[in-house]
Amino acid sequence: MYALVGEVAEKKELEGTESLAELAKKFTVETAVLKENILPGIRSDIKKKVKEQQKKLQKTVELLLQETYLQSEQNNVDDALKAAATEYICAEFGAKYDQISPELFQIERTIEKIVGVEDKQRKTELTIPLLFSAWFGDGDKCSYNEKIKVKGDYGQIECNVTISSKVPPLTKEVREKARQARVDFFEIYAKALKAPGIGHVLMKDLQRFDSKGKLQLRMYWVPDPAELEIKAEVVDKDPFLIAEVYDKKFLVAKWDVEGELPYEHYLREFKL
Repeated sequence: MYALVGEVAEKKELEGTESLAELAKKFTVETAVLKENILPGIRSDIKKKVKEQQKKLQKTVELLLQETYLQSEQNNVDDALKAAATEYICAEFGAKYDQISPELFQIERTIEKIVGVEDKQRKTELTIPLLFSAWFGDGDKCSYNEKIKVKGDYGQIECNVTISSKVPPLTKEVREKARQARVDFFEIYAKALKAPGIGHVLMKDLQRFDSKGKLQLRMYWVPDPAELEIKAEVVDKDPFLIAEVYDKKFLVAKWDVEGELPYEHYLREFKL
């Protein structure tokens, strides 16, 4: 059972006992209508509806491209064109793959771990993402950083904590499904390039597309707290400004600069 926290977990009334399959179902925005074995006639009707949706988007794009706009309006028009082209591709891709809400990837949970700070082992509660992630086939570890405060010898100590999890092994079946997803996407993309209006928008942005403009495969998993690797470093507490009034000293300000050693416990010890 996971100790889930945050707005999303509360809104969805999550108990923390859900499996990943159950979570994916709860956060499915649209179900892929063509992914199951269905009768040929029904499959044909679904494809027809997708085509009709794409035609509407194509007409919208063509109308937008026919108009002349003020320079102040052009950015909004470009955004609308890109959104329509994206929706054109996703309409067909989404018929084969379930669309998942981004809220699923915002869920957090709390865990209790022993963290080594200042040569001592200190029990502390950490808030981490429920799902760790990594690009498909890239690297063997996922790391997440968090700032925490733990009880130290001189009060609260602020630490930078790095929490790492090993990437799960990939099966032959998963690799094949990843390959098929790429094939499906690029077949749809190639057809979209030939579509009047839509193809113009895609060609115009083809060289400028970042990773969000193309297919990217990312793995997600829930790590076992026992296998997490945790490293903590005390946050540097840096210079301070002193006002010397006659023979007395007063603290005016303190600020952070990388590389300086912590000093706050000295201030507490020598504060009059």
